[in-house]
Amino acid sequence: MGGDGGSIPRRVELVKSKKKPEHADRRVANAALWRHCSLSHEPLRPPIVSCRLGRLYNKEAVINKLLNRSKLNNTADHVKKLKDVRELHLTVNAAYGETSDPLKDACGEFYCPVTGLEMCGVHAFIFLWSCGCVFAKKALEVVHDNRCMQCGTPFTTSDVILLNPQTEEEIAMAQKRLEEYVAANGKAKKRSAPVNSDSSAAPAKQKPAEQKSKEDGKPDTESPQPGTSTAQPPTKSTKSIQEDPTASSVYKSLFTSSEEAKRQPKAHWVTYNPLYFR
Repeated sequence: MGGDGGSIPRRVELVKSKKKPEHADRRVANAALWRHCSLSHEPLRPPIVSCRLGRLYNKEAVINKLLNRSKLNNTADHVKKLKDVRELHLTVNAAYGETSDPLKDACGEFYCPVTGLEMCGVHAFIFLWSCGCVFAKKALEVVHDNRCMQCGTPFTTSDVILLNPQTEEEIAMAQKRLEEYVAANGKAKKRSAPVNSDSSAAPAKQKPAEQKSKEDGKPDTESPQPGTSTAQPPTKSTKSIQEDPTASSVYKSLFTSSEEAKRQPKAHWVTYNPLYFR
């Protein structure tokens, strides 16, 4: 029923099905990951660094990001300082040339010094966070040792970082290890925070008093509050004049504390009053 003399259109020609997502060529993807900086997308050139997610960066690009965070993308937002990346010790491949085409050959600029495998995306590579040395993942599976096979630095399983994780499982594992590392560093900072706060609180309390004394031009002294006396209370060492061995008996009789004054029938001249006997 096509209207042209008996041609019949089929369902395939009339109904359009959903197109399958296009996948980039593996060699193109490998060339972008293993030969270019994940931050600036420029060709990798020494010094090359990597983060705990296994991404490759030019050290110059990381420094530029830390100095001016507004110009570059948010690929490495987890990199807050240079200590969050590690400089890689890569072994240069002598067979690699500047004219090598990554889309035609699988030759890598660097290779594993243990297995001889080239770092071009075909084989999985790792690096050790403790020293920065790079090896093929197969080298760790063959050589079971807790020391670096190139420099002899001891390492643990947490120091082994996979470069450019590909599968969803590998990416999730790298993200989880990064979160654990950030959480561990946060707890360490909280433990050291009380010590610093106590030490800084003492000088802060002294500053107002020092500032007040500088403004007045006088030393900071406490003024007595109203209603309080500044006179010191009498000490217990005060003795009566009657007990003084140096005073004469005539001098002692002038005081009311003498025995003669106590035996008088009427008041003495100080307390004399016409109304005394009333």
